[in-house]
Amino acid sequence: MTKARARAWRVASSAATDARVAARSLETAAFPLAVVLATLATLASVAALDATRHARALAFVTGALWAGAAASHAVCFAMALAGVGYLLVRRGRAGAPATLGLGLGLAPSALLNHYRFGTWSPLSYGPIPWAHTNPELHKMTLGAQVGYALPLAAVLGLTVLGAWALRGRGPVQLALIGVAVAAVVLLPPLRDRALRYTMVTLGLLVDLDAVDMGDRYLRAADGAGTLFGRHVVKSVVQGTPLLALAPLALRGEGAERERDGALLVPPAALIATLITRGNLAYVDAIGWPWVSIRYALPMLPALCVASLVVVQRLRPGRRHVLGGSVLAVILLGWWWPMHGDDDWLKRAVLLRVGLVAAAALVVVAWRVQGRERGEAGMAFSRWL
Repeated sequence: MTKARARAWRVASSAATDARVAARSLETAAFPLAVVLATLATLASVAALDATRHARALAFVTGALWAGAAASHAVCFAMALAGVGYLLVRRGRAGAPATLGLGLGLAPSALLNHYRFGTWSPLSYGPIPWAHTNPELHKMTLGAQVGYALPLAAVLGLTVLGAWALRGRGPVQLALIGVAVAAVVLLPPLRDRALRYTMVTLGLLVDLDAVDMGDRYLRAADGAGTLFGRHVVKSVVQGTPLLALAPLALRGEGAERERDGALLVPPAALIATLITRGNLAYVDAIGWPWVSIRYALPMLPALCVASLVVVQRLRPGRRHVLGGSVLAVILLGWWWPMHGDDDWLKRAVLLRVGLVAAAALVVVAWRVQGRERGEAGMAFSRWL
């Protein structure tokens, strides 16, 4: 692990394992504990990929930590499967102990649920106590989610397979894709599903403005954002525009790309899991939205590290660091006296300028990375 990568991990891990968060985790809250364990599991996975000694022990620890994260909150289960699966694919038998760690780690939760709810599922929350109040709750099962997704998934899957089978025959491929797009647009069952999944994806990652978040969340009178109390609600990228750089970490090569995959595969699994909830109403039975950055929390530390890896590869110069510091001081001086997000201009900066900045960062980083592949050693400052 490089020194820069180690520093990035220390920053993200210290944020995720802040003493106050850890103390609260040990008290009652499941989410902070899930974030801590998911972060540590990802760190252990990267260490297992790097290790020349004790790789099997680190793989076991990875699985056990992922089990703890999934037992803390079920939203981490897909991340756990993806993280352990990635280690198995990359390391084969050396990664096999991760499966054992995951299984043993979930066993106590499965046993507890067997006695509490009569099920061996380690993820069960038991019978829904208010199922009669909201029929939507009956859709909150894996079977219902798969059943809802199946028609659209079948069309997309057949289109991909057909395009692959017809590779080298461009016009026929385009015709096939055109037919698939027309079917999705014209057939209401497919169109409704596509719109729901698109809305969930955009709401979670890009902008929540178009998502119904329930009565507790009020649309700002001037139309700029949705407020919870006096605070504007933000998506993942609106909350931290730098995270838009995270996927570009996969443009690394060799061992670096392998490690970056360990950072990004579990978050991708979490995002996919949340998207499949598109069959549900946006607001749960007790009035809280599930299309919310709350459910993205377990993946944020890993995305922070992946984004910092990209920044490290760009090698920003002193003037870029100075410019960013000056901007931070200006925003801090502007927003510090404010209590909440009542100011329209502040909300515009948070919700709109932040997205523009994120898009600009991605474009710049993509171009710099592309040039670096053709011109070794080119620095960010030289490109600008």
